[in-house]
Amino acid sequence: MHFVGFHPAYKYTDVGRTDLATLENARVIAQQKGMSYVYLGNTYEANLNDTNCSKCGATLVERYGLQANIVNLDDHSNCTECNQPSPIQFPLLASQQQESTQSENVDLKHKFEIQWNEECQSAHVLQSVGTGFKDTLRIRSLGTNRVMDKSLANGLDRFIISRQSIDEMGVIVSWDSSAQYENIALLDRAHFPTSPEEQPISLAAL
Repeated sequence: MHFVGFHPAYKYTDVGRTDLATLENARVIAQQKGMSYVYLGNTYEANLNDTNCSKCGATLVERYGLQANIVNLDDHSNCTECNQPSPIQFPLLASQQQESTQSENVDLKHKFEIQWNEECQSAHVLQSVGTGFKDTLRIRSLGTNRVMDKSLANGLDRFIISRQSIDEMGVIVSWDSSAQYENIALLDRAHFPTSPEEQPISLAAL
């Protein structure tokens, strides 16, 4: 079960965001009612976003922002601390498919910087002028040693980048091609860009 804190945005800004105490209380109530896997979202608080073993309490999935890491699960979805089975499917598949993180710690020809703050800890990176070919962008973390190369191909022209840890203050996005890129801030963990040019979707048209 996932309790996500509300963030006022767009045309619904005359109310406050969900306070942490309310989310924590909802989590405790759910656990007292017998729910085994309860975590919070839009909090960026240590431990509250994680999935824990229902038997020994060991952390199985560690989360920060849009990042999720398997930490105590084996290939068969069992807790590595007590061997308790978990409902998580294919726990190591995502880690096998992650982008390479062995890139050089050197920026490429073109670049821009994204700074994280309390309101914005994720962003869309959008190819505004494309080359028509596969492209590779380098994402270098500010505050940590993380460097990752991200490939765009097969019509993909954007991806989401998110703060990875409390120590990461921002990122440098760089590339060598003649393509042009821009970043569009996302509020909290919302997946939709906050660009003023975006128009609301009419439900009547769906």
